[in-house]
Amino acid sequence: MTQKHDERMRVRDSADYIGVTISTLAKWRMTGFGPRYIKAGARVLYDRADLDEWLKTRRRSNTAEAHTCG
Repeated sequence: MTQKHDERMRVRDSADYIGVTISTLAKWRMTGFGPRYIKAGARVLYDRADLDEWLKTRRRSNTAEAHTCG
């Protein structure tokens, strides 16, 4: 399956897409907590599919379910 270029998003758009700040994404990149990203030279990009996949792993049915800090 080939991916289209428009599925890759810049940091600001990615942060808006998942509802966090740009600085939160930067911290997550440093700690390895957040979604997978692409490093293209000085530019950081996120693939929309990776963002969607990461969001799915954050789903919870109730507050008693396993919770990871971050």
